Amino acid sequence: MKPVTSLRFVCLVFAFPWEISTRNVATGSNLHIPLYRKHGVQKARKTHPEALQAFALRNTKAFQTKYLHSTPSGHSDGVSRQVLKTPRRSLPDKALDSVVALNNEYSDTDYYSQIQIGTPPQTFNVVLDTGSADLWVAGREATTLSGRGGVELSASFYISNSSKSFKSSNERFQITYGSGSASGTVGMDHIRQGPYSSVDQKFAIVKNISSYLLADQISGIVGMAFEQISSMNALPFWQSANISMFSFGMTRFCDVPFPRVVEPGGLVMLGGADSSLYSGEISFVNVIDEGYWAIKIDDISVDGDVVDGSEGNSAAIDTGTSLIGGPAVVVRNLFSKVTGARPGTGAYQGYYTYPCKSSFNLTLRLGGQVYTIDPVDINLGSIDGNQLECLAGIFSINQATKKSKGAPKNPLPDWILGAVFLKNVYSVFRRGPPAAVGFGRPSSDYTAGSLF
Repeated sequence: MKPVTSLRFVCLVFAFPWEISTRNVATGSNLHIPLYRKHGVQKARKTHPEALQAFALRNTKAFQTKYLHSTPSGHSDGVSRQVLKTPRRSLPDKALDSVVALNNEYSDTDYYSQIQIGTPPQTFNVVLDTGSADLWVAGREATTLSGRGGVELSASFYISNSSKSFKSSNERFQITYGSGSASGTVGMDHIRQGPYSSVDQKFAIVKNISSYLLADQISGIVGMAFEQISSMNALPFWQSANISMFSFGMTRFCDVPFPRVVEPGGLVMLGGADSSLYSGEISFVNVIDEGYWAIKIDDISVDGDVVDGSEGNSAAIDTGTSLIGGPAVVVRNLFSKVTGARPGTGAYQGYYTYPCKSSFNLTLRLGGQVYTIDPVDINLGSIDGNQLECLAGIFSINQATKKSKGAPKNPLPDWILGAVFLKNVYSVFRRGPPAAVGFGRPSSDYTAGSLF
């Protein structure tokens, strides 16, 4: 895959949600979700060190929040438990094919979609996250734990007493993270996304939440990993709704003079894969341990030179993470092959910097296939404002956290492959058996033309 050299190879042209048809839907149970991005701070962080620093800190905290948490408990001591039945699986309503908008918040940071909860339905913007398994939304009384007031006013809040189908429980929801927490209550309600639905789906209504967990218009998270890592021991929505396959095509930020508030960001398909968005065949790699969508990496190379220690590493494919994280030793070995690279300090601790005028070809070999990450996606921006030293979108994971008392239920994979990688492939998540993640080469229409 060649580096992006022209603006036309970066930008996609999309219609707004109400203008979009369901082109290329093979059956009535397949749902296309157009991706959109909020203009956010992407352009600013390329030239303003303070914006880049804030971006780096936010992503570090978000990663700690997600992966370096203590083993979650869905029911605290002293709280009586009400047994909640496994949600009844509902077949897709083939008469209700529709399009649900998926947005890209903070420009290549958070991709989110809409779901409906309750009777009558309440609509929420939620992150579609293959790196977690719980579904939770902010309740009406949601406040941040930063002491600076509530969640952004532009977000919607779930109101349980407005839903005729809501079922409460005495079960508490609480997750304690390496650098924050979220807490609330657990309940059940009817949940729908396009033609897919789940009756009595178990989910959490969050009241107290770390400020960086929800951004701007986002009200919650729909976890799309497996039940094994669910804090509530609940079947995730995608499994309850019998979604056997889903796929993501993410695009990168469009640096145009007059961007819309929300810009195109790609396409997600629930129920299958869109053959018009990739060329050749999808190459699948089996999931090694159901929990995360974790697969084996054959190896990682810099400019064709294999990085020591990268062979046979595990990697979680995570649509809810912006960057790439890897073992500290292997990341150090990776940047030892990049001329002028050095470890970041201060707010950039765990990151690496390198000369802005240089670039390097980073490739991952997965299932025998080689995938190249565009240098545009690796370069997060200049840390000095003078375009001399730039920050790389790859950071070190402290492996000691795997063995800590607060490690997650399932072992943390060696690598977390987020949007920096996923913008360079068409990714397909297959329920199986066996469960697998597949990758395709984005088609020319997908990378250069109009999808609609």
